[in-house]
Amino acid sequence: DTIAEHVEGMKEPLRNIFDKKEEDYKQFYKIIDHSTFYIEIVCPDCSKYHTSLRLLKGESFALLTKKLIENMYIGSSFKETIHCDTDDSYCVDIYGDFNLPQTDVKVHLIIQCKTRRKTNAGIKLNELKEFVGGSKAYIYSKKEKLILSEMHPITMIYITNSFFNDDCINYMKKIGITYIDAEKYIKLIIRNSLLNTFIKLTKHNKKGTLK
Repeated sequence: DTIAEHVEGMKEPLRNIFDKKEEDYKQFYKIIDHSTFYIEIVCPDCSKYHTSLRLLKGESFALLTKKLIENMYIGSSFKETIHCDTDDSYCVDIYGDFNLPQTDVKVHLIIQCKTRRKTNAGIKLNELKEFVGGSKAYIYSKKEKLILSEMHPITMIYITNSFFNDDCINYMKKIGITYIDAEKYIKLIIRNSLLNTFIKLTKHNKKGTLK
């Protein structure tokens, strides 16, 4: 309730800021109120990269994502299953450990990267359930090999260059999967100074390599 009241109280001042600097802000941003709990600020400029993102091949998308995650968790090491011996049937494309800030606690990260070529094709609920089932098998195999302990914290992330339907979002919220769609992905690429790398990769997409 306290958070909801705080966010609600910030909506009007935020709109006032936008109104006072209309020429500076409104051509780049718009505010979307989804609920009383948060405000989303959308950057329409990201849309110009959607087509290029959809043209990325699966391997290129996974490699770019690995580079993004390593940039977000500096000092951590991640692997992508395309070039290692991890069973690809687990639906796990990237995995590795990162340290929680200011602690010695390591969290194991499991990521599925799913590409879509068509603009009207989103992620289906069955695909998410396959990822959950595959992740359980992956975690079990790691525990069998004593790579992960029974108490090892685990975070699951589903990333796509497309979008998620409402039933998918509700499902992920219930079981605790972090999800990143095309819009969020492009924002993360920009924030982590990887836009030039992304543009370079899309220009050389046929090669499917990332340097």
